[in-house]
Amino acid sequence: MEDYPNRIYEWRRRRDVSQEALGKAIGVTKMSMSRMERGLQAITLQQLQDIADQLEVYAADLLPTRDNPNVARDQAERKQLLRYRVADEGQREMLDRVSDAVIPYGAPPGEEAA
Repeated sequence: MEDYPNRIYEWRRRRDVSQEALGKAIGVTKMSMSRMERGLQAITLQQLQDIADQLEVYAADLLPTRDNPNVARDQAERKQLLRYRVADEGQREMLDRVSDAVIPYGAPPGEEAA
């Protein structure tokens, strides 16, 4: 969805919520919601948080990937991140070893490895 300056449209569609319903929930018109999605109307931090709350995502999830490259892209990825965060040191070491064996770390295509 890189055609949009944010990921509101993407998440709104994933959650099967109309612009009208989302706009009403955060106190703006359907037209304002459309303009926000397309980057034609500024979004306040409070509106961003309200939209995130309505869509049951983090506000960071609504930022474009280029501005937030480390955000979890979907629920499966978020689940893995949360597992890692709650793991103790020994579990993290084991997860790192398994991950390195299965998917050796390398830079994404077009970038140099660290």
